Amino acid sequence: MKNSVPAQLTLFPMPQRKIRGLSYTNAIRSGLRPYEYKSVVEASCMEAILDFKIWGKTPCLGCYFRDIFTGEKFVLYAHDDCHSHRYTPKDKEFDFSQSGIEGSLFYLVTRKTRTGKTSWQNAKLLLGADQQAAIRDRIFEVYSGVE
Repeated sequence: MKNSVPAQLTLFPMPQRKIRGLSYTNAIRSGLRPYEYKSVVEASCMEAILDFKIWGKTPCLGCYFRDIFTGEKFVLYAHDDCHSHRYTPKDKEFDFSQSGIEGSLFYLVTRKTRTGKTSWQNAKLLLGADQQAAIRDRIFEVYSGVE
């Protein structure tokens, strides 16, 4: 009998899929700590970095951010209100279900509703995840008071 290396057999090659969000279980297994992030209770405008995203039980996507001014960790929920597979704040502009946006810097706006709840109104991408040097410079500006 010859010594041979068995060939790896691939019956159904799977295409590489970009991850739009994690399950809660996969987030915990990956070492993320979503339980450290609090819901936003005040109406506010802030600059924040998107740390990660987790799919909710209802059609929503939890977006976990860090405020670059305070370091506070918080979560906002994007919804697919029109069944378009786009998970957005109320203005329906920026789709947070896009893959590869973790680490990006956003300008976020939340408002109080008539019932007193906080609603995520809109988000504007300030610096993409591929612009880490510019994001570090912006954080330095914030902490050094050079605005």
